[in-house]
Amino acid sequence: MRTIIIGAVALGASCAARLKRLNPNHEIILLEKGDYASFANCGLPYFVGDEIKSKDNLLVVDKSVFINRFQIDLRTKHEAIKIYPEKNMVEVFNHISGEKYNLNYGNLVLAMGADAFKPNVPGIDDKNVYYLKTVQDAITLKEKIIGAKKVCVVGGGFIGLEVMENLINANKIVDLIEAKPTVSNLDYDMGLILDKIIKNNKVNIHTSTMLQSIIREGDNLIIKTDKGDIYCDAVVMAIGVRPNTNIAIEAGIKLDFNKTIDVNEYLQTNYPNIYCGGDLISNFESINGHLVYVPLANYANKHGRIIANNIHGIKCKRQKISMASVFKLFDYTVSSVGLNETMCNKFNTKFNVLYQSANSHASYYPNATPIYAKILYDDNGKILGGQMIGKNLVEKRIDVLSNILLHGGNYLDLMEVESSYAPPYSSAKDILNFFGFMIDNVINGKLKSITPIEIDKIKDKVFILDVRGPLSHAQGHIGNAINIPLDCLRQNLDLLPKDQTIYIHCQVGITSYNACCILKSLGYDVCNVSGGWSLYSLMCK
Repeated sequence: MRTIIIGAVALGASCAARLKRLNPNHEIILLEKGDYASFANCGLPYFVGDEIKSKDNLLVVDKSVFINRFQIDLRTKHEAIKIYPEKNMVEVFNHISGEKYNLNYGNLVLAMGADAFKPNVPGIDDKNVYYLKTVQDAITLKEKIIGAKKVCVVGGGFIGLEVMENLINANKIVDLIEAKPTVSNLDYDMGLILDKIIKNNKVNIHTSTMLQSIIREGDNLIIKTDKGDIYCDAVVMAIGVRPNTNIAIEAGIKLDFNKTIDVNEYLQTNYPNIYCGGDLISNFESINGHLVYVPLANYANKHGRIIANNIHGIKCKRQKISMASVFKLFDYTVSSVGLNETMCNKFNTKFNVLYQSANSHASYYPNATPIYAKILYDDNGKILGGQMIGKNLVEKRIDVLSNILLHGGNYLDLMEVESSYAPPYSSAKDILNFFGFMIDNVINGKLKSITPIEIDKIKDKVFILDVRGPLSHAQGHIGNAINIPLDCLRQNLDLLPKDQTIYIHCQVGITSYNACCILKSLGYDVCNVSGGWSLYSLMCK
């Protein structure tokens, strides 16, 4: 039986290789409309910035491996242009010869992936407007921007931020335009931290800014936005991707309500011998089971194996996902998992939040760096999601949290997380353990908590107590906070009101928690500022 696979990157290549391992005699035709098969999309920005020196390093599997080792009929520059499901036939266009021809199949795998989104604005087709989706895109961009002094990146998602960083590393002046109030897929409060990191690395960042048009003026471009004009030599468009579903829609293949291709648990479409996965489909998130669109290479590779197994007769189901992600932002690692606030609101999921600013490893061991962390949980203590920013060992915690989410874990699981421990790598009580303890205290009525942004809104109307030392207080504090160090607290109770809530902050939230315990036992109404001055100063100053 012949299997035709349309698309030869993550999903298509992994599916083809798996099928050949299962049955070396399986006939496979792998169609790829571009020049390259099995390349690393995620490495493209680093090739542009010369972190990856050669385009050959972007090729996961060389074309000769497909042909010689696996005997796969790989046809680059061959584009599937029409599917005839009733005839089990695909019409193909050969971009080399200009000819069209038909191929019959027993099974068909749709692996076309997603295309870079192209906004409908005047000037978008200018010769100095670039995208970054293929190896050839990266080669072109790298060649063309050598002489550019100033580049504008439109879009503050993963690709946009990675391109921005690599352009800065290439000594370009960079303007970043983002329509949302902050960059990335993190919540607004955590995104504010990223905005500061970006500004500190000499990027001109324009958030809450809409692109209106691109105008050529001689050799330069004028980027028209609702906030004013930006002048540059080149533009990189990175405002997201859209699933490449046109050929599927024309063939009568059904879409789901996310406008991605609708598949069952075996990744079959409404035609049982047509399979699909990767960036063309949505997945079920593990927290509430809602469909979400998360176009990441790790899912595409897993789907390739699942499809190959099912074609071969090994029943294999797709699983729910935790949506774990990570990216590099200059010296920082930014990682998240599960639901964020936007998704919770979209899915009508009630949530609570807590923050930490904790060291990456034991503070007494040299070179510990802060990790800024946020966790979302429901009223029963079920973990909904987490976000972390730091220079070291961030993704380690998110990976652990990912597995807790996949198994429907709660704060008790966080309390019992068993991490490998040594001073250079972690603390005896890990960040995740502390989150478990904190949620336990809230749920069992031992602690009331307020977020940095919430306290900022009411800081001039409430009583705030700073329990750090005088020097720390003098360097910065929330609102009109009075300063009573923790060890002096019992001797200064006469300075504290009993007829109103006392909002207590320290540097990171631990000393203030101890103060809360003392004052609560004495009959005071207290509330801890989650994350302390450390996070407040990043989110609200």
